[in-house]
Amino acid sequence: MFSKKYMKAIGYFASITVLTYSLVLLTLYLIFTSGLLGRIAVVALSLAVMYIVSRIFNGNPFKIKPSSHHFDSLKYTLALMFPGYLPPVVAIIVQGPHLQYLTGRPGFVEELAPYLPVYALIFWGLNGIIVAYFYNAVTYELFGERKMFGIFAVTGLVALNYNAPLISNYWNIWDIIFFGTVFAYSYSVKRDPLALSFVYLISEAPLWWCILAPLGEWIFASYFLGRLVLSIVAILIILNEKRTIINDFQN
Repeated sequence: MFSKKYMKAIGYFASITVLTYSLVLLTLYLIFTSGLLGRIAVVALSLAVMYIVSRIFNGNPFKIKPSSHHFDSLKYTLALMFPGYLPPVVAIIVQGPHLQYLTGRPGFVEELAPYLPVYALIFWGLNGIIVAYFYNAVTYELFGERKMFGIFAVTGLVALNYNAPLISNYWNIWDIIFFGTVFAYSYSVKRDPLALSFVYLISEAPLWWCILAPLGEWIFASYFLGRLVLSIVAILIILNEKRTIINDFQN
């Protein structure tokens, strides 16, 4: 028999999923949501309603206190992202930058415009809050009495809701693994959704396409190299810190 806590967790999971698909279905019938401003309005509405749902089931997610410093959490998450950051760089080395340039372009962006970078920062900034706080932090807090159960629940919520795949039929394995499983594992260790939201922004190639696309394919390709370098630096810092701790212990 489920405990009261797990009933709340299941209620939150179901509420977020119903909310996501209700808004997606709503946008299919509203003309004003087809443009860029409409997309921002829908994401902002999603965030606002998710905040209310979170307050009902688990309290204010923005008052979560991380278990470590933000920089420590950031480098830890960046280090975990290494397996996701490496393949695009290998693909660019082997195939050149053109394919990544084409696949990085958001499907709803029809043309380059001066306002596109600002739009992208707002749109993916709001999505980053949703992914970090409402998909990861709140879900883990509700389900995470057992660590693996919490990670599994976050992965499931991201899989079902991110990109609304049950309607769009777009199941992005990269997003599910890294914005779901990897982010959830990082949160289970560091309890820092703010770090997750920053790494989300670093990781979203369509965001950086909107910012860098006017500068050409190779500049956009340098973004993939840049985030891989950040991940490698994070790994090296962590390894150096562990070596220092071991040396101090031995001395």
